[in-house]
Amino acid sequence: MDDLVQFLRDRLDEDEQTALAASTGPWRAYTGPERRWLSKGDLIHPVDTWDHQTGDPVIMTATWVDSQHIAWWNPERALREIEAKRRILDDVIPTMDGMTAQIHGEWGTGPLGPDDYESILLLRLLALPYADHTDYQDHWRP
Repeated sequence: MDDLVQFLRDRLDEDEQTALAASTGPWRAYTGPERRWLSKGDLIHPVDTWDHQTGDPVIMTATWVDSQHIAWWNPERALREIEAKRRILDDVIPTMDGMTAQIHGEWGTGPLGPDDYESILLLRLLALPYADHTDYQDHWRP
């Protein structure tokens, strides 16, 4: 399972780099003013954020549902999720199943044992959002 843990750590590092590179916000979805998107006919709504290099306001436009989604998954939230997942890897998994062996390289003593099913399941569930990544291995699928 060491390879799965490393896979997760690599993905969290990538997610963190992306979140830190994005504009810091605040990100907000507005209900108006609505305008018709000329080429698609969909109603669009602005998503307001800030350019992280110049500090100038930036307004993106999207459908209402898309703008809500974009604003909801802002960099601050992404960083909180990354921290939570790292704490699961660092603090929760080593204490599950009464583990005496710990994940190699992270807490010291060696790989997960064959009886550590709950820990392995949790690792696999944490990796599932990355199933479309080229390094994801199908046998990790829960």
